[in-house]
Amino acid sequence: MRVVTFVNNTVGLETLRAIQRNGDTIVAVVVHPFKSATLHREILDFAADNNSAIIEATALADGSTIRQLVDLAPDIGVSAFFGYILRSEIIDIFKRGIINVHPSFLPYNRGSYPNVWSIVDGTPTGATIHYIDEGIDTGAIIDQSQIEITPEDTGESLYVRLESACNELFSKTWPKISQADGVLPASTQQLADGTTHRIKDTEQIDRIDIDAQYKASDLLNVIRSRTFTGYHGAYFESGGTKYFLQIKIEKEHIGDDN
Repeated sequence: MRVVTFVNNTVGLETLRAIQRNGDTIVAVVVHPFKSATLHREILDFAADNNSAIIEATALADGSTIRQLVDLAPDIGVSAFFGYILRSEIIDIFKRGIINVHPSFLPYNRGSYPNVWSIVDGTPTGATIHYIDEGIDTGAIIDQSQIEITPEDTGESLYVRLESACNELFSKTWPKISQADGVLPASTQQLADGTTHRIKDTEQIDRIDIDAQYKASDLLNVIRSRTFTGYHGAYFESGGTKYFLQIKIEKEHIGDDN
C-alpha cells in the first residue's frame, strides 16, 4: 500500500509507526506548521528516515501540492489528530479514500474536545476509525472501541486514555484495511444522532457564576473535564479578576489509614 498520512501529536506518530510495522510505504507525511504542532521534530525525523515527502498542511490549498499528491499515486490516506479540514479536491485523489482516527465513540462528540464533552454531557466515549467525507467526523465508521469514564477521570486523564484507545484500535484495524481488496465495509452515521462540538463551545461552560445554583454533579463535571495540566479551563470572577480552577480526585483505598 502507498499511503499519505495527515498527522499530528502522539497518536499521529504512533499511527506512522503502525503503518511502517505493517510493511506499507508512507509516500508523504502532511504535518502541522511548527507553531501548532505537537511532536513536530519526531514526526519530521520519522518522515526523513523513511524517505517520505514532507508537506505542510497550509500548502494543501495549492494546486502544486495537489499535483504532487496525484503524482505520488497513493492508494489511501490516513489522518490522525490532524487539525485541518480536508476538501474534496484532496479526498478525491485517493482511490481507497482517507480514513481518520478520532478520539470519541462516534456519532457522539464529533469535532473538538471529545474528552471534555463526554464528561460534561455524560455521552459514550472511546475511539473510532472512519472514512473522511466533507463533513466534520461524519464519515462511515469502519471500527470503534468504547471505554468507560471513571469517577476520578479529569479531562487530562481521559485524554491520555483516549490516546491509548486510538493507538490500540489503529494497530488492530490497520492490517485489515491494508489487506482488504478495495474499500472496507463501513456503517453510515445517522447525522441526526450523536453530538458535535466546536472549539469555542467550551466558552459556554468555562465561566462559573458564583451567584448561580448548580447541581453538584454538573459543576463537578465541568471543573474536572476542564482540568488539564498547563491549560486554563473553568474559572470564576471576583473583583474583575479571573480565578482558574483545577481539581484533584483521589480514589479511596480500603484499608488505607492515611
